[in-house]
Amino acid sequence: MSKVTDFINDAMSEIGQGWMIAALTDKYIVDSWPMNREIDWESEEVKVLEIRVFNPDKELKLSRSDIGKTFVQRELPNSDLTDEESYDEIQYLDIDEDKSKRCPDGMVYTTGGGKYSLPLKKIKNSKLKIRYYLSKYQESGQAVIKDWRIMELMEGE
Repeated sequence: MSKVTDFINDAMSEIGQGWMIAALTDKYIVDSWPMNREIDWESEEVKVLEIRVFNPDKELKLSRSDIGKTFVQRELPNSDLTDEESYDEIQYLDIDEDKSKRCPDGMVYTTGGGKYSLPLKKIKNSKLKIRYYLSKYQESGQAVIKDWRIMELMEGE
């Protein structure tokens, strides 16, 4: 079995309802989790750069910096963190609403021209909720983001 297939199987057992975002060299996939479509991950593995499967409680991530590199897997669960250890941010998705009106249901265009499927009923002003995990530099005490994860896709208006 492939590393990506193993990751997908792990995600099936660890993440109940949620979402999945995958960046491949030739496409960008956004879907609900479990997925609404079939993907042959074994044949797509050579093109996979990153897959995130997440819900508000946990994110599993498989990634590599280049298609010739080894995959790295990590898990970030929610935990009881103080305001000094994490913070959440809401970010609007990059959607060209005028161009997206001409797309089939569920498809959206970015302002830069890319196109992907968005598993939300209302796309106008759709957002992502991101959690940043903080640490401090030992020498200065200055805060630094040590990791981040996507918590949820949020429907717009």
